[in-house]
Amino acid sequence: MNKFVRGGLTLLLAAVLAVVGAFWLSGVSKKSAPEPQIFGSVSESEPAAEIEAEEVPDTPPDTGSFTDSRGAVTYRTATIGGKTWLAENLRYQAKGSWCYGGDSTNCDKYGRLYAWSAAKTACPAGWHLPARLEWLALSEAAGGEEASGKRLKAKKGWDENGNGSDWYGFSALPGGNRHPDAGDFGYAGSIGFWWTSTEYDGGNMYIRTMNYSDNDAGESYTGKNGGLSVRCVRDD
Repeated sequence: MNKFVRGGLTLLLAAVLAVVGAFWLSGVSKKSAPEPQIFGSVSESEPAAEIEAEEVPDTPPDTGSFTDSRGAVTYRTATIGGKTWLAENLRYQAKGSWCYGGDSTNCDKYGRLYAWSAAKTACPAGWHLPARLEWLALSEAAGGEEASGKRLKAKKGWDENGNGSDWYGFSALPGGNRHPDAGDFGYAGSIGFWWTSTEYDGGNMYIRTMNYSDNDAGESYTGKNGGLSVRCVRDD
């Protein structure tokens, strides 16, 4: 074969390989290692409703306080839609509960993270872990799923100024979670996860979520061994 032909074919092959290689590498570079999938989606989320910062509720928040006799810890409370809730994440030190990152100052800030086995009995006497329907009623009383996250989130403490208007004094904070297998922690400052007492299926529980990036109060489900926050509601 003529050396010039051979040279031309070589250059053509090199060009083709370069293009294919560049295409393959570009695809690889856009991929990232998947995060552990520990939360399931119950339903597709709707676009968040915009709430103007200057809006204020028609009536002042109905707030108070409650002292847990187990350690004499006093919590703020908020009554919303006829139900009285702790307006702080629970901090009771039960077996199967943790401070985020093993740092006790995070317990002061965010409350403790509880495994399901601890969460279901962690609330003080006269209070209980809220069922899914009680959380849904709370969101409905605060304006619906798409708006209530904004109205229930605290006025500070959320990443990238994703704070709420805290209309009702509920003061939700993003306590993050503890991974059930690895035992590491994540999402503090960006996402709040709260247990419900309602089972999703044989091995998972419904949970409630709020995110720094939107106004929603949503729901998901997860297994029983991860560490999530707890809010208690007063018995009827």
